[in-house]
Amino acid sequence: MNFDGLERAILRWIRERTKDAQLKAQLVKAELGSREHTGAGRYTTFLVPSEMTECKTEKIDGPRIDSPVLESGGGCILWCADGRVDTLEFFANGDSFPELIEEFQLKTR
Repeated sequence: MNFDGLERAILRWIRERTKDAQLKAQLVKAELGSREHTGAGRYTTFLVPSEMTECKTEKIDGPRIDSPVLESGGGCILWCADGRVDTLEFFANGDSFPELIEEFQLKTR
């Protein structure tokens, strides 16, 4: 299983904006662990090599997600735990978040 286009775009967006060098390195090496679609959002978990240096970041508010399939847009938060990239949480600002979003634009909140 690979990252989808939205996940890849958000990881690139975060890498381009973070000052945490260890977080950048982890995002480059991270692999997809799992996905859970909740209806109102989605959780993507990561697998990061254990030998990587710990990052200092705990939470990053990601970009706003605009898409024709998101009535009121959406957003995301990158969570880290114990110095490791852990989960990318997606949420809808409206009623539902589709399982797959192929057409989107990322905007700074």
